[in-house]
Amino acid sequence: MQTIRSMISMNTYRIPPRLRLVLSRLGSLILLFQRSPIVQFLFPEANIMGGAALANSFTLAVTTVVGLGVFDSVAGQSQISERAPLVVLGKNPAGTSPTGTTAINVPATVSAPLTFSFNWDPNNSFSSVKSWRCTTGGVVGTLPAGLGPALDPLPNPAVGVGGLITISGTPTALPGIYPVTINVYRNASYGSSTAAQIFNICVLGFSTQPAATTTISSGGTTILNCVAEGNPLTIPIVGSGPPAAQAAGTLTYEWYQGTTGTIGTILGTSSSFTTPALTTTTNYWVRLKSVLGASTVYANSTTAVVNVTSPSVTVAVAPVSVAEDGAGNLEYTFTRTGSTTAGLAINFNVGGSATLSDSDYTASGATTFTATTGTVSFAAGSATVKVTIDPTLDSTVEPNETVDLTVATGAGYTVGSPNVASGTITNDDTAYSSWASVLAVDKRGPTQTPQNDGVTNLAKFAFNMDATKPDVRMLIAGHGDTIGLPCGSMVSGKLRIEYIRRKFVDATNPGISYTPQFSSDLGTWLDATAPAGTSIDSTWERVVVDDPLGGNQRFGRVKVIQSP
Repeated sequence: MQTIRSMISMNTYRIPPRLRLVLSRLGSLILLFQRSPIVQFLFPEANIMGGAALANSFTLAVTTVVGLGVFDSVAGQSQISERAPLVVLGKNPAGTSPTGTTAINVPATVSAPLTFSFNWDPNNSFSSVKSWRCTTGGVVGTLPAGLGPALDPLPNPAVGVGGLITISGTPTALPGIYPVTINVYRNASYGSSTAAQIFNICVLGFSTQPAATTTISSGGTTILNCVAEGNPLTIPIVGSGPPAAQAAGTLTYEWYQGTTGTIGTILGTSSSFTTPALTTTTNYWVRLKSVLGASTVYANSTTAVVNVTSPSVTVAVAPVSVAEDGAGNLEYTFTRTGSTTAGLAINFNVGGSATLSDSDYTASGATTFTATTGTVSFAAGSATVKVTIDPTLDSTVEPNETVDLTVATGAGYTVGSPNVASGTITNDDTAYSSWASVLAVDKRGPTQTPQNDGVTNLAKFAFNMDATKPDVRMLIAGHGDTIGLPCGSMVSGKLRIEYIRRKFVDATNPGISYTPQFSSDLGTWLDATAPAGTSIDSTWERVVVDDPLGGNQRFGRVKVIQSP
């Protein structure tokens, strides 16, 4: 601004007497406006002529120069050799008022300093200007807030030929187009001969800024929008007569990554911008660019912060248990929250009493699966992914076993809750089913006698007999046999039953029990308490039970029951 003050003076901008720009049909007002350190000049294309010769109808041209130095030409326009490129406000020949005009667009930007000055063309009859004002009637508006003097200022002292009248300030008004008409007068009371020009002060800016804060999930995108105002429009003629309408400005959008003012690669060129898939919080902003002739103004948006949150991953299993030899499987479902636009790989740990290394099950659906760890991948567009555990069929009697999958930490997600899912493989094998597995499937029933020897499968299982061939052996009392049906003998006048029994049947092999019983009539049976057995090996023990009552006629038996 200091440079402008030093150069705006009546002496610097006085038009040489031998030169005169005479405009056809109407006076015109020209602006000098500045956004430091660049100074822009608006001036009409004109023929430089001497005397009172008339110029052709003019069109406006714009050039941008640094400082206020001499300029010689503008591309496509007439040669101009004046030091002060100001064409001044004047009036029509013969002292008549203008009969037609067009508005002159003045590009400006919110919060950027603006100074514009106007002068006047005496046109033979205006020797000085004693008053001027921004009119309030006709095709007029108001100056944008922040510019002054305000409308209808007090009369200025007389201003001689080539003198400057200045309106300046920093626009603080909302973005938009503000029409204003400026008149100059020969007298101090805004009367008598006058010349006027309509200006559109086009304050470029945003009526809608991009959203200050947006939150998306990692891997997601969002759309940022803005609405621009204040780009110069095509201005039609007001009244009748030349000159033609002034063209509109060209508005473009330039989206950048970073905080406001950080210039880099242009990412988008429209009023809306779709971000790429983001995994970290990222800033964006947009710059408006309005070009009118050789004049370019910019307006920067505020910073739009796109917060990126990591999805939360949980795991659950259904059903919670399946039979080892059944048709069902354990289904572990991993679920993620937030955006599903992009794929996502997560880690998990493998645990539980069932093990992959022991071939207790097989796994499918995972990207990788080992005895202790695994990975699984969410497909783009999917919020869930499943891992299937299929128990391995066997006939081994064993405890129920578990398979535990636990969400582990990794990149691009957080561990949610629940993060552990435990499924149970229920043992459906018994000592009996394991023993009977050597038989055809349709011959394995506990009451069946597939060898047609009169001894049921359950009896052979209970007393260590061969399932694959006829076998009706009985123990011989006191001989230490380890295979055979129970036997009886008389000891001290009482009936004694001797049999072999699977060890710890009730504790570790539920599904079978032994009960010694005695009767005197084969109708009513009395349960006897079996004593502790004598070990034979790791599986079998010998049991000897005496009749607690005794008598002349006694019967004995061992009842074997297979429980569900």
